[in-house]
Amino acid sequence: MASRKPLVLGADGLPQQLQGVDTLPATVTTNANGTAYTFPDGAIEQFGRVTLVNGAATWTFPLPFPNACLHVDPVPVVSGLAATTTINAWLASDPTKTTAVINGRSLTTVLGVLNLGAGSFDVKLHAIGN
Repeated sequence: MASRKPLVLGADGLPQQLQGVDTLPATVTTNANGTAYTFPDGAIEQFGRVTLVNGAATWTFPLPFPNACLHVDPVPVVSGLAATTTINAWLASDPTKTTAVINGRSLTTVLGVLNLGAGSFDVKLHAIGN
């Protein structure tokens, strides 16, 4: 069983443990879809990353939630975009026990003209459930 410290997302989109903080025991599951932490009380915390193509992507959780996914945070990755570009990401529908569907778009201002795009960019994801 691994020890768990409070987590934050690092610059690479992967979870980083904070140092100098009390730990909790957790079972860790890692695969191509991300990393999941399962705690003795049944809580599950998951991290991943997807690339939106034409404004949409589906994230399959690294570990299915036995009961329910209670919350998903989609956070757009801004690196490599023009300074005049704003990106947004949101859940397209309620998450299931196994997946979350993410939508997004980009807004770019060129010579004072606003252009709306479907969006092709990376999104970091954090899910909580049990």
